[in-house]
Amino acid sequence: MTLPSHRGLTLVEIAISAALMGILATALVPLSQVASRRRAELELRQALRAVRNAIDRYAEDRSKRETSRTRLELYPRDLDELVRSRYLRRVPRDPMTGQPDWRVIGTGDPPDPQDLSIGSTQAPDEDTRLPVVQPRAGGPTSSQGGRGNLLDIRSTANGTALDGTAYKDW
Repeated sequence: MTLPSHRGLTLVEIAISAALMGILATALVPLSQVASRRRAELELRQALRAVRNAIDRYAEDRSKRETSRTRLELYPRDLDELVRSRYLRRVPRDPMTGQPDWRVIGTGDPPDPQDLSIGSTQAPDEDTRLPVVQPRAGGPTSSQGGRGNLLDIRSTANGTALDGTAYKDW
């Protein structure tokens, strides 16, 4: 006598399969969050690079036309000037905040010791500071209180990147 062959799955097999699929799904959620954050960080780096390149190109082009000005006077007044002059199509948004808000570093701001590769937290010597450019009437003011033309931008996002650095320091 032969035993009848069963077609289909038992309740235990279905329960084990469902449990394994649940474990795999819970492992994928953090991976997708990390991938999303990594993508946003890449967008932030690209936006910063695009704006910084536009600032440098703007100053370089002006230096060829306006040879009597100092280097720091050649930088744009603000991000909108880069758009008006067609060095940028638009002011990019910060992917971490979702807004086109940036921390502006002006030519009149004291340099960040971190940017100068100074190993201590002391302020740099006077001879390493950028000269202050006298602003035009209605000129920009950076978030640090200095004045002058647009020299650099930073993210306003609070938080730490996957590599452990603060977004505001990029």
